[in-house]
Amino acid sequence: MRMKNGLRLPMTTSMLMVALSSILQCRSALAAGTLMESSDCLGCDNDQTQLLQVASSQVSMGVSGAGSTEKTRLQGQSDSPPHTNEGMIRGDTTSNLLQRDPSTTISSPPHFADADCNHLRQWRPSESHSCKVMPRVLIFTWCTEDHLTKLMNEVYWKSCYAKTHGFDVEFTGTKNVTGLPVFNDSGAGSSDPLPWYSDENMWSYLTQLRGHLTSGKYDYVFFVGSDVLFLQPHLDFPLWLYDGGHDLTIMDQGSDKDNIWGFNANGLLLKASAWSVNFLDVLYEHRHVFNLQGDNGPYMETILTHLGLEQAAKGHRGYEQTCHSLLVLDKPASYYVASNGGEYASMNAKYSLCFFAELDRLAGPFGQRVSEHIGFTKTESNGTAMLPWANCWSDVREHHPDWPSKCLAAHFNGLPKPNGAVVEGKCPDPTFDWDSSPYNVQNPVRPTY
Repeated sequence: MRMKNGLRLPMTTSMLMVALSSILQCRSALAAGTLMESSDCLGCDNDQTQLLQVASSQVSMGVSGAGSTEKTRLQGQSDSPPHTNEGMIRGDTTSNLLQRDPSTTISSPPHFADADCNHLRQWRPSESHSCKVMPRVLIFTWCTEDHLTKLMNEVYWKSCYAKTHGFDVEFTGTKNVTGLPVFNDSGAGSSDPLPWYSDENMWSYLTQLRGHLTSGKYDYVFFVGSDVLFLQPHLDFPLWLYDGGHDLTIMDQGSDKDNIWGFNANGLLLKASAWSVNFLDVLYEHRHVFNLQGDNGPYMETILTHLGLEQAAKGHRGYEQTCHSLLVLDKPASYYVASNGGEYASMNAKYSLCFFAELDRLAGPFGQRVSEHIGFTKTESNGTAMLPWANCWSDVREHHPDWPSKCLAAHFNGLPKPNGAVVEGKCPDPTFDWDSSPYNVQNPVRPTY
């Protein structure tokens, strides 16, 4: 394996493809119960065993049982979601679900139960069902305790949205990330100039997100930032409708002269599959060095890596780390933002240009991207009906003045909003009990992080 700027780079594409394929087959077999022990996965010849060990170390998160080190989870609502002990996944997929624990059943249906049932029947028209078994979804947000106050409106509407569909919601600020690089600038001191954008904050969500995907409790986890507001026009839209048979579903974005930031790592719908877990593992490996946009640059790089593996498996040219040298920094991104915004913008523009060129080559042009594992939801109709946009961040809103009618949620990119600490509007579900929510900072008996 090659080393570059302290980050372990992948083996040759063909070698890594073989190793990852073997690992995923073993994980799937373990999940299905056809293997008794994980050591059975290494019952190959010595060369294959060594290859699997190298690949495993390359994509390993370096943590053991991420869920076991997490603080006790706070339930967003007192009611359990309306699920039986089975989950629902759309159609045939290329990834097997991990084993799941039984969930409970409640007598009171969610606010949008009837509409969701109709959606489910249209979503899976080849199957007849009574809608007693619905997809199990967690809306997951990592944020510091103070953001529950600063962004109370966002917290309120995430919680309301989850309740109306029978989803779980979680806000957590647990920090258990390891392996981060250390930077001490004698001129600036060791304190981070932009604490919210510190590497510790940017990477801490991944271990908990991974734990939820492997917990067996959920079919999907929807990852959104604390500064994301669910909008009322599309409150009745169930998240699982985004899934077109992929492991990761994201909103497609195009390249233009104003978008120097590339893809925005927000509004990610992850299926509870071995592929999704591997995607997070590979992403987490980037934490060992400083990167553009903290975790966001590595998120784009991980997309290219996995698209490259798909192409290599088909005998085509894969991803050859073309953009990687533009990604790695010699100090935290927050220092560049605070000291020289112009230089930092230029660095992002160069990486973004490279990213979109490789993305177009590997998956196709904007609006026509195709991948076996990654779904790109469209933001251009082309004469067909569109789903609500999942990630209306600043670049999207600037280019589409009518975004409030098109967006499921607005991502404010950490920008201060004058009314963020004030709840605006009222949840349409009369059973939504905000006063008792553990995420309502005005609840006097709520537990703190």
